[in-house]
Amino acid sequence: MASDVARVAPTTVFPQRPNLPAIELRALMLRRPLLTWSRFGRMLVAMATLVVLACVTRNRWIDWPCYLALGYLWMGLVTFMHDALALKAAAWTSL
Repeated sequence: MASDVARVAPTTVFPQRPNLPAIELRALMLRRPLLTWSRFGRMLVAMATLVVLACVTRNRWIDWPCYLALGYLWMGLVTFMHDALALKAAAWTSL
């Protein structure tokens, strides 16, 4: 049965990283603190609102969607922070 499986050599071709000059790379790493802090603040306000709404209400049709939305926002926040740190580290290592 093992002979029926076609053996294929791994021929995965990875795309080559573009060689950007340091000047162009620094232009891509423009800091936008107002945009970052406003997005972070809006997520925290939305999370606090959902926590208060979930704790105050006793209706499970409101309670559980609030908890689900809170988990969704939490994962978005973790992804946002991870991307910011990973992209910053990747950008500085390629200089």
